Amino acid sequence: MLDVFIVAILVILIKTKDIADANAQIGIYFFACAIMLSIAATMMIEKMATLNDFYLPTPKSPPKQGFS
Repeated sequence: MLDVFIVAILVILIKTKDIADANAQIGIYFFACAIMLSIAATMMIEKMATLNDFYLPTPKSPPKQGFS
């Protein structure tokens, strides 16, 4: 998220100094889509991890060895 913050600061600085013009183009939609896909993938992985923990059998204690 630091990269988004730096880009926002640069846009503000450029717009206030009238050095250049900055406007949103198609890349902002690709970036937003990548963020949404990343969030969805993280949620799916977390869900699969919790389901695997639920359905995996609990480990049993090893059999005793020796004469007891």
